[in-house]
Amino acid sequence: MSPADLKRLNVEHFERVLARTTDLTERAKIARFIVEELAEPDRAYPVPRP
Repeated sequence: MSPADLKRLNVEHFERVLARTTDLTERAKIARFIVEELAEPDRAYPVPRP
């Protein structure tokens, strides 16, 4: 799985959590997680070994 795939899956997960969360403080935290995840460089993810 490539770093781009991991990033996409993480963002999709946070978006699903955000969609079912109603608490405004939690929503802000999750939205921040999405922004941070999108800003992560590919080198922040593990590289699969052959």
